[in-house]
Amino acid sequence: MQNLQENPTNRIGLYIVQEGDTVESIAMQHNVPPILLICSNSLKCQPQVGSMLVVPKCNGKLYTVQVGDTIESLCQKFSIDKETFQQKNGCSYIYPSLLVLL
Repeated sequence: MQNLQENPTNRIGLYIVQEGDTVESIAMQHNVPPILLICSNSLKCQPQVGSMLVVPKCNGKLYTVQVGDTIESLCQKFSIDKETFQQKNGCSYIYPSLLVLL
């Protein structure tokens, strides 16, 4: 299956935000879906340089959403139900390049 990888992140860590970092770039660097960083740190906007973020524990397989993917098609493809998908990823819509947890 394309763009599916085992997530090696299995412990909670800390990260200090650097110049140019975004939620998305930090999430990709640590192999976690962006929504997990947002929720774990109660972020309402992009984090400030120098702030410390909790990088949450995240077990499972990560998938990069492709053009044409829908939540329903991913649920069917990976045999998970929609509610579980939404709980794991904290989202009700997806878009290409989004990293999701399966």
